[in-house]
Amino acid sequence: MGVGDSTRPSIGAVLKARREERGETFRDVENATKIRTRYLAALEADDIEMLPAEVYALGFLRSYARHLGLDAESLVRAWRARLKEVAPPEPPSPAYTAPPVAEPPPRPAERERRRREAVRPPRPAGVVVAAVALVLILVAVLYGIRHHAPAAPAAVSHPSPAARSSRHHHHSASSSGPTLATTVNTPSQLTMTIKNASPALTLAFSGNCWVEVWVNGVTQNPYGHTYTAGQTFSVSGSQSVEVRLGNPGVVQATVNGHTLGPISQGLVRNLLVETAP
Repeated sequence: MGVGDSTRPSIGAVLKARREERGETFRDVENATKIRTRYLAALEADDIEMLPAEVYALGFLRSYARHLGLDAESLVRAWRARLKEVAPPEPPSPAYTAPPVAEPPPRPAERERRRREAVRPPRPAGVVVAAVALVLILVAVLYGIRHHAPAAPAAVSHPSPAARSSRHHHHSASSSGPTLATTVNTPSQLTMTIKNASPALTLAFSGNCWVEVWVNGVTQNPYGHTYTAGQTFSVSGSQSVEVRLGNPGVVQATVNGHTLGPISQGLVRNLLVETAP
């Protein structure tokens, strides 16, 4: 299934035209972005069935578009819009079932027979059996009262107000605090989503590292900046924050108070933190 079935140029056609304009092959792009050739071909063919889960496909699209010098966030928004257009229709509502036909009322003679049976006194045998059963029940109850002392009620433990307050406070903090989830984790790309907060990133350097920064998809230092051991750098955004690290093995990252530790030992790696959709 494709995402380019409309009169507008498809996202795949835009990617393919730009790649051919730059004279690059799929192998060139794979070496630069670490995205496998079959996924690059699927993006250019608008074939979502050949791509992994949506979050991974969007990460691949964002990295590919940036490599080609295109507006990555616009293409991601267009991709999401096209996915909604080709989503399968909702199943039809169940067919209406007519209510059962009511049973016709009984004839006058039948009604009179039922009335007589309803007011008919019980047979003597039935009365005797019921009386005997009642006597036996009373004897059993009196015997149990005389020979068995009532058991003490079980103690009920009630939590103290402090404990209840502590549990309530813990639940509120866990349900409203920011939470992180990793959506892409490859040697060249680490993508995370955050809920209940805007992305905020702090980097601490134990060695020299070249860094390029994007806030909400817009580059902040196109030529990058080199940080040295002992320095720190913080950045935040309303939608997304991304950094490209030239020496990620010397970087310790903290996202909204969550310490990630060293990013990797590779040569170049992107770290993207964006708000959860």
